[in-house]
Amino acid sequence: MSYSADAVSVPSPCPFNLAQTRMNITTSIRTAAQTRPDALALIRADGLTLTYHELDRTLDVIAARLSAAGLQPRDVVLVGVARPYRHLILALALARAGITFAPLALPTTSA
Repeated sequence: MSYSADAVSVPSPCPFNLAQTRMNITTSIRTAAQTRPDALALIRADGLTLTYHELDRTLDVIAARLSAAGLQPRDVVLVGVARPYRHLILALALARAGITFAPLALPTTSA
């Protein structure tokens, strides 16, 4: 069974409990990538999946690109992404880079 919102599912049971571990979400993803790299982290409505290892690497790549573009921890950016899956990935990468974001409402398109 999965939790699904806006065409993104998070497999359950989730391999970590944020309340018990007191870790932030990106640290929890890193931990899951190290302990269960092949476990599913995200499932898109069209069936595309990402493992924790793939998600962790994706977040590192995007966070590095954000830093290379001049964004720094504590910077604030506006984020407008029409596809929920991409919005989630970008939000996690921004969190990993320590960048605060404010979401913009955009019309959704099919995934």
